Amino acid sequence: QLCNEVNDYMRCQWQVDEGRVAWDLYTITPDTLCDELRLCIAQELLETHPLFQNLDETLLAHACGSLVSQLFLPGQTVINQGDIGDEMYFVHRGYLEVITDDGCVVMQLGPKSCFGETGLLFGCPRIASV
Repeated sequence: QLCNEVNDYMRCQWQVDEGRVAWDLYTITPDTLCDELRLCIAQELLETHPLFQNLDETLLAHACGSLVSQLFLPGQTVINQGDIGDEMYFVHRGYLEVITDDGCVVMQLGPKSCFGETGLLFGCPRIASV
């Protein structure tokens, strides 16, 4: 259903612009449809995490609306052990290494993994670097 709505909207927009405008989906799509798209994209990811599994649709939609996409380059540090955490992260693509202060790789995270929730929930320092 959502896919059909997006297709219908894009077809209409293409006709209005006569194909002249190169557009970014989120900049030309109405806010309500963008919200539905974000929810659809993020819902599956959030629902796999125990913190979000029992949320009603309204709270889940609010959580999805709070997600921000970030790109990290290979070798780039996302969080540092010892820092106070105020965010948690979900891995959409790629792989990350969880590393302790002594340089030991203790785990690898891949798509649909998450990290950083301990610091976010309890206000404690990060227990590893990622």
